[in-house]
Amino acid sequence: MSKIKKIAEANFKLYPKRDKQFIFPDGVCFFREAQAKDYAKPSKQKYETVTRELKKGDTLEMTKEQAEETLMGLELDKSADYELLGDLVEALELKPEGKSKDDRIKVLLPVRNDLLGIDNQ
Repeated sequence: MSKIKKIAEANFKLYPKRDKQFIFPDGVCFFREAQAKDYAKPSKQKYETVTRELKKGDTLEMTKEQAEETLMGLELDKSADYELLGDLVEALELKPEGKSKDDRIKVLLPVRNDLLGIDNQ
């Protein structure tokens, strides 16, 4: 399996709602083609477009089990991807006070700590 395919496979597992990615030979990945084009100009690299191959019965929804698995390995800080945090909140049926990154992190942190067996105090 090529490096690009391995990166795509890992990203599709982490981001199950995404159906397409734009991946560069250096491993940088974008989900929006406009971002890939912006990155391509100064880097002088070409990207490969990888589309998820859905099998019968597959969906682009994140399951609770996928959300828990992702959450256990995620750093919940300002560097966390906003859309991924939203997908986790939705899959875990959590109700943050607002839609900000901080609001999402606030409701996800105790869940992650419980999964990891860390005291929430």
